[in-house]
Amino acid sequence: MSGTLTHSGDRSAASMSGTLKHRENRSAASMSGTLNHSEDRGAASMSGRLIHSEHRSAAATSGTLIHSDDRSAASMSGTLKHSEDRSAASMSGTLKHSEDRSAASMSGTLKHSEDRTAASMSGTLKHSEDRSVASMSGTLKHSEDRSAASMRGTLKHSEDRSAASMSRTLKHSEDRSAASMRRTLTHSEDRSASSMRGTLKHSEDRSA
Repeated sequence: MSGTLTHSGDRSAASMSGTLKHRENRSAASMSGTLNHSEDRGAASMSGRLIHSEHRSAAATSGTLIHSDDRSAASMSGTLKHSEDRSAASMSGTLKHSEDRSAASMSGTLKHSEDRTAASMSGTLKHSEDRSVASMSGTLKHSEDRSAASMRGTLKHSEDRSAASMSRTLKHSEDRSAASMRRTLTHSEDRSASSMRGTLKHSEDRSA
């Protein structure tokens, strides 16, 4: 038991001692590496920035001068060229604009005249068609009215003629009946008188 405890104690102490030593070594190495790395990066960064700044300054100064010279020359040349172009363009544009306006005005006048002529012709034709339709409609209506009036007149005339004919027929029948009756009565009277005279004559003859 004593040996076991001693062995365990030794192992624990050795383990703890090794762990601490290992940690110290790692910490020291890590810290040393970080510092070295930081210093190297810092020095490299500073050196790079200075070199980069110097190059940029020199390039910028040179570029600015060259750019300024180029811009001045280009500006002077461009201004003259631009002025000439504008003058030529203005003159050309003015003439073109005048020609376009003249052509447009003439074209518009002709188009307007054509439109008015077409509209007038269309309106005249439409008016003529309307009048023709109205006239035809009026003629048909007038014809229908006349036909209806004529038919009514014909019927009225026929009725009047029928009534007159019937009236004349009745009157004629009445006249004929009256004449026949008068003749019958006269004939009867004549026969009665003749018979009476014949009877009287016969009686007288027999008496004698």
